[in-house]
Amino acid sequence: MSFCLAGVVVRATFGFFLLVFLFLLADSGGMALWVLTGCLLHEGGHLLAMLAMRVPVRQVELTAAGIHIRRGRESLSPERELLILMAGPGMNLLAALVLFLLGWMECSAANCALGLFHLLPARGLDGGSILEICCRRFWGMERGEQVSKGIFCILWLGVLALLALEIMKNGLCFQTFVLVMLALALLPAGA
Repeated sequence: MSFCLAGVVVRATFGFFLLVFLFLLADSGGMALWVLTGCLLHEGGHLLAMLAMRVPVRQVELTAAGIHIRRGRESLSPERELLILMAGPGMNLLAALVLFLLGWMECSAANCALGLFHLLPARGLDGGSILEICCRRFWGMERGEQVSKGIFCILWLGVLALLALEIMKNGLCFQTFVLVMLALALLPAGA
């Protein structure tokens, strides 16, 4: 399914709707709606930063692997790129603070978790892209990429260990589902 909204193509795949359905189905604690709202706030943060910097947005794609914002072909400075990357987690953390002050603890916790999750130094997450930009800036293109890949592999092995412990301890449950999704999200790209 796709449509145009203010000149931006919005495309949603069957996999996206299936994932949302399974996520809602697996949720016994009522957190899924808060998490989905946090995801929308997160992507909204990126979009607001792009609009503020007049970076053209071509497409927003909703897939089973997440929400992807495709922008115009113009090259951005590392500083502008970092601001756009930090805007998503920043929006979640700001929302977490506001919601905490309003007493909406569940929604605050979901936004805090999403903001911190996206700051993890893993490929495909904002933190991974931030890490790569910083490593390249500090060590140069090739060495910077090697350092960021090493950090990512250590993180991924840690998530797999947590997943194995969770399954051994509790079997399959909502927390296991979340860890499986985390492991899939952090799956080494091209490794």
